[in-house]
Amino acid sequence: MSKPTNFLAIAALLVVLAAGFWIRLAGAPYGLPVVTNTDELPIAMNAARIAATGDMNPRFFNYPSLTIYLDALCFKALFLAGKAAGKYQSMGQMQQPDLLYAGRVITVVLGTATLALAFAAGRLLWGTAAGLAAAALLAFCYLHATLSYVIGVDVPTAFFATAALLAAALRWRRGPRWRYYLASGVLAGLAMGSKYTALFAVLPLAAAHLAAPDDPRPLAARLRDPRLLAVLGLTPLVFLATTPYAVLDWPAFLQALRVEGAHYAGGHAGSETGGVSYGAYLGVLAREFGILPLALAALGGVLVAVRERRLLWVLLAFPLAYFLFIGRYPVYFARNLAPVVPFLALLGGAALHHGRRLAAARGTTAARAATLAMALLVAAGAVQQGTRAWHQVRLVTLPDTRWQSLLWAAEHLPAGARILREPHTPNLGQIVHPTRPGPRFLVMGVGWSIATVSPRAVGLFDFVVLSSAMYERFVDHPEKYPAEAARYRELFEDNRLVAAFKADNRTLSGPEIRIYALRHGQGNPP
Repeated sequence: MSKPTNFLAIAALLVVLAAGFWIRLAGAPYGLPVVTNTDELPIAMNAARIAATGDMNPRFFNYPSLTIYLDALCFKALFLAGKAAGKYQSMGQMQQPDLLYAGRVITVVLGTATLALAFAAGRLLWGTAAGLAAAALLAFCYLHATLSYVIGVDVPTAFFATAALLAAALRWRRGPRWRYYLASGVLAGLAMGSKYTALFAVLPLAAAHLAAPDDPRPLAARLRDPRLLAVLGLTPLVFLATTPYAVLDWPAFLQALRVEGAHYAGGHAGSETGGVSYGAYLGVLAREFGILPLALAALGGVLVAVRERRLLWVLLAFPLAYFLFIGRYPVYFARNLAPVVPFLALLGGAALHHGRRLAAARGTTAARAATLAMALLVAAGAVQQGTRAWHQVRLVTLPDTRWQSLLWAAEHLPAGARILREPHTPNLGQIVHPTRPGPRFLVMGVGWSIATVSPRAVGLFDFVVLSSAMYERFVDHPEKYPAEAARYRELFEDNRLVAAFKADNRTLSGPEIRIYALRHGQGNPP
């Protein structure tokens, strides 16, 4: 590569990384100071407890522990910096919004770093143009971008799985050096330490080892190779190093695995199919990775199959095994596909490379035309997805209905009121009592929909707070959930609506929040 070309490639990469970082960082303040995504709390609050107490048992095993420990390390560093500056004397002085923002920034950094890994893998396998295409497709991918400002396990998993693929690509292109095997084993273990289903992250290296054209040995000899055995042994050891209480507190660990398995097999209103969820996940990819990028990835897969058949196993080993596993269950979540999209972006880069190579057989002009056409397709896909992602960032960073409803409740609901709230509503329990220490209201949260709570139990409260993020799952599908839909209709019809907060998506975002005064409660006296 000439110096001017090298400079342009570096400049293009920096532009892609900067744009990807900006989209992700701009979304990090979303919802604050209210917690609008309760899925963040098990990670963030357990991390805060670990940072404050030094007790390393996360006491939460629905996810592995690596992300919790990373957040705990970040929170401890922030506390020590604040203490040195005279801002904090104890961890308890750190506010929840500050902790959430810090945890989100960790995800932003890992998400952006994944773009660099995609570039490195694409460049190693097919050249700079392919690497840039892969990085661009991932940078502006709606799914990856909008998950990269949320505290969760999926973007860290994508980072480590992509890094493990890069190690496999290094082995494929540069030979069977021990360091590539060991790096892959460590990175696959870190991926599994982020998300249990990422145990398949070891497969790209295994595929690179078994399918490598530079190894003349028979399959049996390759299987006995100590380097491969080291990888297969190192991966679970690293997982246990990042989630040690899987052994030290194994009853709680096994119980959490059973709960997660039952959850995915048993159903989750609004995120379930009648059987397997492969079709639902493909629909997510069409929407949130994009039709055009998905078509480019498919074309890249076909071209790699034709021109580098063995390499295709390296590229597909993880995403295919992972997809086949998660799609077995009726419950699906779009976020589960975050570890897959870097691999699809790489296949998009392969399409550009091999498309240009095929056209080159017809001459220089044809090669240039093909390169330009493929680059325009990559750009069109990236722009379409990036526009959607930026619109979503702008939307979620508007003032939120949950914040507006919390402010209204603090001013208008009587002190001492008994309030029952369902998920995706504001935590009114954080409002301070005006005349004495403690909360203004007696608030009880429901772990799932209020429709699952008996009418007798609901009747013990003065107010209920409902969210369209919950009730629309049922009232919009009465044929699937007749009992729950009927229960919500009763709540709507039999009680007095005292306030409603609905987003206009221009000045206010979030779900509709409804506050009802129950019959014979403080808000609706007999």
